[in-house]
Amino acid sequence: MVRSRAQLLVEKDTEGYLRPVVGAARPLEEAIAAGAAAVPLSFANVTVTPHGVARDDAVEFRNALVEVVYGYEGLPEDNRFRFSLRYDLQQRGGAWVVTGSRHDSDPRPPAEAAGAAGNRDQGGGTRFERDLPLPFWARFPVQATRSPHFLALHRPGLTEAGTVLELAEQAMAGLEPRLRFGEPDPMHLVVLARDRGEYEAVLGGDRGADSLGVVSLVYIPSAPPEARHMTLNLDRVLERDRRSAGHAAGLTPVSIVQHELAHLALARVGSPFTPSWVEEGAAMHLAGERRLDEWRLGLRDGTFDRISVAGFAEGENLADSDQYAYTNAAVSYLVEEFGTERFWEFYTRFQPAVASVVAAADSAAAFVLASVYDIDLAELDRRTREWMAVQVAAG
Repeated sequence: MVRSRAQLLVEKDTEGYLRPVVGAARPLEEAIAAGAAAVPLSFANVTVTPHGVARDDAVEFRNALVEVVYGYEGLPEDNRFRFSLRYDLQQRGGAWVVTGSRHDSDPRPPAEAAGAAGNRDQGGGTRFERDLPLPFWARFPVQATRSPHFLALHRPGLTEAGTVLELAEQAMAGLEPRLRFGEPDPMHLVVLARDRGEYEAVLGGDRGADSLGVVSLVYIPSAPPEARHMTLNLDRVLERDRRSAGHAAGLTPVSIVQHELAHLALARVGSPFTPSWVEEGAAMHLAGERRLDEWRLGLRDGTFDRISVAGFAEGENLADSDQYAYTNAAVSYLVEEFGTERFWEFYTRFQPAVASVVAAADSAAAFVLASVYDIDLAELDRRTREWMAVQVAAG
């Protein structure tokens, strides 16, 4: 019964999906059914794991785990999305009915979890977690807008949706020639938030006043990350002057979206073990960012004397625009001094096997940097500051 209802979501048969749902289970299931009817789902499957021992003569199950896997029309088949529910089920009149339905954000022990979910965000950082939230469309009224390479989900009546997708298409066209490996996905999912309040409601927490956009991924062992999509804060993406919020004035709406698209493209060759400064520097490189004004200011006031690539803890986000600017310089130095091919070799070395051979007192960044460039992190800092000074003088 539970499995057959998944196909009804794809077919947008709201009445059929809700028919076996009674009592306290109705509110959440009605939201799921209404949301699925508003978005272009390509498939939906479920697995059901009863809590405790399943018996052939059982007439009731409580807290059964229901895992829903689904996809969107046009997105790659390997870009699957998932969420989990807990069901209470009873047999009534020879048929099963759902008497309880609850969201279960993390139904399994960490060792059994499908993967780590991570958010890479401009101006706010990355957060790795196992929490898999309910879909946007199951939590809020939703409308879908399409362009050749993007499916946008947003609250109804968002007049800027078409404009943002035009900017995204420009960003896509600018990114593709800069990629040195593979191809980006032919279709991307983007969630559009009208303002900071809506943005944080979608993402489920405070993102900070400077957060422009976030890329979310769920890492699956030996497979490309799933649930690949971006969420954009339109209040910040579309504003004309970001200097007051600590961002380079040269950032444009197109470059912001291109930065997020770069993260999505890099996800196919990256790893959960890739340090944030490497990921962010690579995305800034692919977006064509060159934060010359921030380099000049940071060198003049001594800010960069207090920043080091060795100080970026692995698994944590960059904290502010000064760290973004410094990372932009460090990666730009590596690319210009040693070439793009060598940088991508460096980028793709951060695999799980690396983490297993790094000494406890060392870091993956130090290990891979020495392997590819034969320098340590302190030397990279020294060269980065010297390189920045030359660029500022010439700039």
